[in-house]
Amino acid sequence: HYPLRRQRQMCIRDRSYGLPVVGFADCPGTNDLTKNGVNGFLVEKGSPRHLNLSYKLRDLMRNYSLIREYGDNSRSLISEYLDYKKIIKQWETFLNNSVN
Repeated sequence: HYPLRRQRQMCIRDRSYGLPVVGFADCPGTNDLTKNGVNGFLVEKGSPRHLNLSYKLRDLMRNYSLIREYGDNSRSLISEYLDYKKIIKQWETFLNNSVN
C-alpha cells in the first residue's frame, strides 16, 4: 500500500532529524517506530481521540528538555533501526530459513 509506505518513509526521515513523535498507537508506520515515553508519545484509542492527541502535543511543546530528550532518542533508535549490518543479518536469516 502506497500510503503506508509513504507514512513509514516520513517517520524514518523525521526521526533521523532528531524530532520527537506524537501519533496514534494504532497507526502503522508510526507505532512500529515509536516507543511511547522514549522518543515520543503514542495516543491510545479512546474518547475523545483528538483531545488526547492535543494533550500530548501540548505536554511536549511545554517541555523543552523533553523535546530534546525524545529527539535525541529518536535519532539513536532510527540509527539502530537502519543499521546496515543488522539489516544484512536479518536478510541472511530470512533467506537461510526460506531455503531450509
